[in-house]
Amino acid sequence: MNSIAKTFRKSEEGYILILGLILLPVFLLFALLIIDVGRGNNAHADLQAAADAVALTGARELDGRDDAITRAKVAMAELDNTVNMLGTGSDSSIELTYADSAGNEFAVTFLTDIPDSDNTAITTTWLSSYATTQGANANFVYVRAQSRNLATMFGSLLSPSAESVPIGAVAVATNPGPVACNVTPIFICNPFDDGNSTTYGADEDFEARFAAGDFYGRLFEMHLDNPTGPGPGNFGFLRVGGGNGGNVLQNALAAGDARACFTTDGVDTEPGQTWGPVETGINTHFGLYAGDLNKAEIINNPIFRPARNVRMAQTQGGGANECKTYSPVTDGSAMALPQGDNMVAITGGLMSDDDALNGIDFYDWDIDGYWIANYGDPVTNPTSAILKPANSVILADNTYPKAALPAGLVPSRYDVHRYEISQSSLLNHAALSGEIGRPQTASPQCTTLDVFNSIYDGPEYRERRTIFAAVVNCRDHNMSGATTDLPSVGFVRMFLTKPAVQDGSDKYLSLEIIDATGPGGSGSIDELVRSESILVR
Repeated sequence: MNSIAKTFRKSEEGYILILGLILLPVFLLFALLIIDVGRGNNAHADLQAAADAVALTGARELDGRDDAITRAKVAMAELDNTVNMLGTGSDSSIELTYADSAGNEFAVTFLTDIPDSDNTAITTTWLSSYATTQGANANFVYVRAQSRNLATMFGSLLSPSAESVPIGAVAVATNPGPVACNVTPIFICNPFDDGNSTTYGADEDFEARFAAGDFYGRLFEMHLDNPTGPGPGNFGFLRVGGGNGGNVLQNALAAGDARACFTTDGVDTEPGQTWGPVETGINTHFGLYAGDLNKAEIINNPIFRPARNVRMAQTQGGGANECKTYSPVTDGSAMALPQGDNMVAITGGLMSDDDALNGIDFYDWDIDGYWIANYGDPVTNPTSAILKPANSVILADNTYPKAALPAGLVPSRYDVHRYEISQSSLLNHAALSGEIGRPQTASPQCTTLDVFNSIYDGPEYRERRTIFAAVVNCRDHNMSGATTDLPSVGFVRMFLTKPAVQDGSDKYLSLEIIDATGPGGSGSIDELVRSESILVR
């Protein structure tokens, strides 16, 4: 018996088993800890993704308009987020949805500003100091996502108070401004830029003026006479994708597509005294095909089709030249949409403006003369038909940006143009010169395309007498030569009142600004301009 006892005491067989049994609880605790850490990381990743999604969605609506916050809340509420964590008393993933109510898992605050340094925390004090409920002032959206507590396995074994732990995530997003793609490669100089935007606020003044209706019916003649150092009244070109040279610019102007995207944070400009390509490219919008654009594959290509209304007082009976170059009549037998009643100089160009002494408003122009020249006596101009109450859906409705119309308002040239399109009898009515508004498809044959075919009603087929441009504070930025990442005020949609004109040394585009990005815009640019939100925290 003693021998057996001695042998048992000296034997080492089974030692590992015993040690393993002793350490097994420790291993299990470590395993539970590792599992909890992994589950916590996964839950936090899901929650962070949810916070990011909510912040990005809300920030996309922060465009400076008064209803930006309202739209942001609606957009955020559309999101459904799944967080893979075991909530207390639950054994499945949980769904998180933003709701504008107390106790929601997503606490959202709209801010006017955030700290300059990423190392500076956005504290409760900061949130209360820079929070805003005004959509026009909201520049950032702060989202704190707080889900149900994560049920732990390791902690619950140690203490009842550690049975669950909170999981949270924070995201901050902003809208850096609109991005415009597939637009005409043109910039215009802000006509209200005085060279000192820090005191004058040219950016804000431009948007505010548009929202107030100060561009409705205001004619601009933008000249190409100072390509390397442009100022108010001048226009220039944006860099075109796909190559350099006059032909590339010409084709981009003809198609209305720069094959590039631009942001308000920075556009790339390309100077040049390239009037020939400008004239040739722009005038295809009126059904005038000259130079190397006078080819069947161009003339009959829908991309380069004429507008639905090309009334421009073009000389008739000129044979093939009638469809090539702009040669307006001068005997009053027809009239293109004319200048304003009071044109004033803005550096290199002109714009219509008020003349209080003579009772002229910036929107005044000879609509009676236009109607008589093109449609004959008696005067039947369509002012009352065009200036209808806002929010009407009929085609002939005015595009004035506010509901309250000023007394004596004269319809914009663009609205007259749209009204003519809506009335087939007007489009087919011949002026004394013989010109009609509908593009010619008979001899002389400018095009064979039926521009009224329903296939051209899709969003990809934009109005051909409207072009899009970036607005730049040219004087403020002291532009000289080609520039990169030049900040712009925004983007505008403009109506060509007549083809590109060369009158001696004057080379200009005659335009009305009919929509703009920013709070006062009507939204007709949305098809080409989108908002891209970004995370900043």
